[in-house]
Amino acid sequence: MWPDVASVRTHASPDAVAGELRTQIETALAAGIDVTHLDHHMGAAVAPEFVATTAEIASDYGLPLMLPAQLATFYDVMDQPPADISAAEEVRDSLAAAGRIVVDRFLMGLSYQDRDPRAVNREFVADAAPGVTFLSFHCAVGTDIAAIHPHDAAWRLAEDALFRDDAFVAWAAGQNVELIGFRGIRDTLRTPFVPEDFTPPVRLDGPGFRLEPLGPHHNERDHAAWMASIDHIRTTPGFDTRGRWPAPMSLAENLADLERHAHDFATRKGFTYSIIDDDNVIGCLYIYPPRRRGSDAEVRSWVSAARAEMDVVVWRAVAEWLASAWPFDAPRYAARD
Repeated sequence: MWPDVASVRTHASPDAVAGELRTQIETALAAGIDVTHLDHHMGAAVAPEFVATTAEIASDYGLPLMLPAQLATFYDVMDQPPADISAAEEVRDSLAAAGRIVVDRFLMGLSYQDRDPRAVNREFVADAAPGVTFLSFHCAVGTDIAAIHPHDAAWRLAEDALFRDDAFVAWAAGQNVELIGFRGIRDTLRTPFVPEDFTPPVRLDGPGFRLEPLGPHHNERDHAAWMASIDHIRTTPGFDTRGRWPAPMSLAENLADLERHAHDFATRKGFTYSIIDDDNVIGCLYIYPPRRRGSDAEVRSWVSAARAEMDVVVWRAVAEWLASAWPFDAPRYAARD
């Protein structure tokens, strides 16, 4: 076994890595271990040379892969040589199109050894943006760690002490975050979003608007509507100023986004509708698998700033539609006042 990631990247072949990973998974399954996801110590298995191979194996076994949507949060803190992550970007985009990106960002305390562990971890929890954040901890006890990891042993010991501190644990429990594991995420990935015998509606006629599946033909109208409404959308229930969208993008980038949504609709992985008044795009509705426990669908909608009065109108009509025309028991759709 090579001693570090740089050596693995230099000497190992993708075929050898694939063989090793499959053998490890099969051995775990044969031992009765309930494998929940594919992780990778120090990022070796998702180094640019191997990330496509690892993603393929994750898909073959129906397992989520710890590869965050915000790739820089991961690759920028890994202890490996600088790398061209374009291969990882392609894999990330492919996984996202298939609804298999399950982590938004990666945070690791060891990257902040020049600071106080308590302050760093408080920031991690308090500043968590909407979505799924993977928190990487390196708690350690005993004296052996100083010999094994002399350069960061103090941090590891301090991090362990932090999570034994009742006051810190109580503070963390009181924050607006939910602790989840990969088992539930894996099970969600393996379960169809909607039943096979369900036919998704292709139209809703509401008071002053209609819904139709979002597609590339909406590109210019959709782009104009939200680009002129970024600040307004960020204040809409269900959206957040810390989220990745809305943020300015080109017409071509918006088209790629619409093509992804159309593909999701066709493959029943998620359902996005354009909100239309006459022939004008005034907003958008998203119905996707849940990212948190306690619901069976995540639903969000926005309307343009110029048509802000339609927000509550759309919400009421869609909430009734979800209850009458969709197979969900507990969709999460942020209420309007």
